[in-house]
Amino acid sequence: MTLPPASIDLLCTFFNAAATLEPTLASLSSQTLADARFILVDDGSTDDSAAIARAFCDKDGRFALFTNADRGRGKALNFALSQGSAPLVAILDADDLAHPTWLETACAVMDDRPDVAAISFERLMIGPGETADWPRIQPQATALTDDATTRFAALVHDLGKALTPSSEWPRHGGHEEHGVEVINQLCDRCRAPNRFRELAIIVARHHLDCHRIAELRPDTILRKLEAADGFRRPERFEQFLLACEADARGRSGFEKRDYPQAELWRIALEAAREADFSDLDLPRLGGEAAAAAIRKRRVEEIKDALA
Repeated sequence: MTLPPASIDLLCTFFNAAATLEPTLASLSSQTLADARFILVDDGSTDDSAAIARAFCDKDGRFALFTNADRGRGKALNFALSQGSAPLVAILDADDLAHPTWLETACAVMDDRPDVAAISFERLMIGPGETADWPRIQPQATALTDDATTRFAALVHDLGKALTPSSEWPRHGGHEEHGVEVINQLCDRCRAPNRFRELAIIVARHHLDCHRIAELRPDTILRKLEAADGFRRPERFEQFLLACEADARGRSGFEKRDYPQAELWRIALEAAREADFSDLDLPRLGGEAAAAAIRKRRVEEIKDALA
C-alpha cells in the first residue's frame, strides 16, 4: 500500500484491544491536523479490534490498516514505521486518548524549533474537553507532603475515568468505584505495599465528597468519616485530606487556592470523637440500640460543630 504524503505519521499498534480501541481511534479521528496519517497495525488480534480499525479507515482517509506477520509490539512498531515516510513520527497506545489539537500543536512546535528533535506532552485526555492534570496534581502533592503514600494516592485516584464508555463522555459517573478495580490491578502488578493500596482506594472512593462537605448532611459526613477510617486511623485520615487537597489544587487556576474543606473535616472528626455518651446508659441499651444512640449523638455533635 502506497500512502499519500503527510506532515506526521501517527503509529498505533494493537493486540486484542477491542475494549479500548474505539475511543482511542475516535480521538485520532478528531485531530485538527488535516494532513496527519494514522498508521494502524493489527498484531494478530483474535477479537473485534481489526473490524473496529477498518470502520475508521472507511470513514476517515487519514487511517491506514496493516497486519503484522511477526508478533510483538516492538516489531509491530518497526513495521508501522516502515510504512510511513513523514518527517515526523508520533506513537499512541491503543488504550490512550489524544487531545484534538495534539498533533497540530506538535507539528507547530517542531516547525518553530528546528533545533528540537523530540517533544513530549504532560497531559492525558480523559474525555472530550477534559484532561487528567496529573502533572499539576503531583507537584501539589509534593508541595503538601513528603509522604510517598499520599503522593501515590493523589496520582492514581482518578484512574477509574479510563473505564468510562465513550458514549458517556464528558461525564464519568461512578468513576470513583471503577477506580478501585484499576488501583487494585496496578498495586498487584507493582507489588505496592498495602498502605499505598488502602489509602489510594479511600481517596478514589471519597475524594468528590471530601470536596463538597459543605453540601453534605451531618449523618452523611459521619458515614464518610467511618468509611475513611477516621476514628481508628486519624493519621491516615490526614493523608486522605492532603491527597484530596492536592486534587483540588491540581486544576488549572486553582494551584494557590485555599482548601477550607480539610479544616471542616477535621472539625467534624474532632466533634464526633469527643462526643459525650455518659448520659446514654449504653450498657442498658446494648447492641444495635447502643450503636444507634452513639451515631445519633455524633451526628448531633457534628451538626453543632459545623453550624
